[in-house]
Amino acid sequence: MKSISRIFMSMLAVAALLLTYGCGDDTETADAPTIVIDGALLDVSNSYSGVPGDQLIVNVRANSALGMNRLSISKAVDGGAGTIVADTSRAAGQTTGNLNLNFSYTLVQAEVGTTITFTATAVDDDGAQTTGTFTVITDNPPNPTVMVDSTFLIAAPLGNNDSKTFYSSSEATLYSYSDVQNTTAPISPTIDFGYFYGVNEFGATLAGIDNYPRPNDVDLYDFSNWTRNQTAFRTTTLTAAGFDALTEFDDAAIAAEFENGTDVANTGQARNLEAGQVIAFRTDADKDGGAKFGLIKVVEVVLGTSMGTGSDAGLRIMIKVNM
Repeated sequence: MKSISRIFMSMLAVAALLLTYGCGDDTETADAPTIVIDGALLDVSNSYSGVPGDQLIVNVRANSALGMNRLSISKAVDGGAGTIVADTSRAAGQTTGNLNLNFSYTLVQAEVGTTITFTATAVDDDGAQTTGTFTVITDNPPNPTVMVDSTFLIAAPLGNNDSKTFYSSSEATLYSYSDVQNTTAPISPTIDFGYFYGVNEFGATLAGIDNYPRPNDVDLYDFSNWTRNQTAFRTTTLTAAGFDALTEFDDAAIAAEFENGTDVANTGQARNLEAGQVIAFRTDADKDGGAKFGLIKVVEVVLGTSMGTGSDAGLRIMIKVNM
């Protein structure tokens, strides 16, 4: 009997020990908050490179089973001290398992060449915290490849030689015949075309100097001491809105408009121009820098009081030309 009692008591002791061990720590330790950083422009390493003026938009979400207390974003430049730039927390007396921040940042010139680290910090109601980061690198913008000359009036020619009738795309400048004649500066080699308003099949016409004012006609001007550049024109199917959408980096698209354009009857003249029309041109290959492709949008044919030939007449255009 004593042997049986001792066995029984031993079993009770083991059972008590197992019960004590099993009940000694039944409270699980909750995980720290989780953070999710989303941004359409962020790469797989949560990094973004852009130029001044670009904007990065990021959404940061934090979650905790114990309840979220605070979510903040700090900014540090090149590893320096961080400064809080966005912050949110739960309302007093309330409990929430989630906090959310929508954050936007515009890149600025002063930070070109720097690395900016944004750190999101989530703190739950138990004081546990988690961090996540995303970085921004600001680069210098690329050099433009297209010169954009805003809307201007190229004037109809006048007998006094002072009308601003000729245009240089390389200089983005209008010249009169007198401007060229009354200086020793080499202006004529830069001039691509001039404007005149002709009768019958001509109408509002742009012409390279080699084709100005028109074949088989007496020249309006004596170009004997000019470099008579040969500028080629082609029509395009590009709309005025399509022209407006081209940026200072769309050199390939501008070249393609000329290459895919339709030859005009005289490649040195673009005749009967109308408002809304877009004409492609190629400058003379012998100009400094070689041939360049460009586009001309006709904004308005200004007839004036003398039906296209007076001092109040001209062609209002806008130019985009490859550099």
